Amino acid sequence: MVYQVNREFNSEINKFGCMMMSIIYLAFKKQGKEMTHEAVKAIYDMGKKTAGIGGLPIIGADCYINDLVGLSKIAGWPLTFVGKFEPTVKVENDWLIVQKWRYDRTGFEHFVVGKQANYTGLNTVEGRDFDRRTVEYDPIGHSKTVGNGYIKRITAFK
Repeated sequence: MVYQVNREFNSEINKFGCMMMSIIYLAFKKQGKEMTHEAVKAIYDMGKKTAGIGGLPIIGADCYINDLVGLSKIAGWPLTFVGKFEPTVKVENDWLIVQKWRYDRTGFEHFVVGKQANYTGLNTVEGRDFDRRTVEYDPIGHSKTVGNGYIKRITAFK
């Protein structure tokens, strides 16, 4: 498994690459491929140089993804953006989801790939979902934000 904290990656990916890694993971999953460090570096380099929505680079400063669908196209599988939702949403079985986790004590937020099948958002407390079993791929491996936090938002693709 390829993680953003690998020393083969630059410090920007190491620190801020979780959404990028999640999108690349989903695109490769749709193609039936395994991610490699070389492929991630090539996609990152191309995303820095390629204009996306509004003429901004697909991957901006601090690995901010300006164009989620554009990034998935570079990774070889154009995902269709469905929307951003509260964690209480019932996820459709054909959705691919990226969860945004938050750990209030540190203020850190972290993106991971969620398991889409049968996700119901029923494990919520005051609108916060703490169910770590819904994580399919964590770009860090075992994030403290996921381990101690809650799902703040879900971004869905098809």
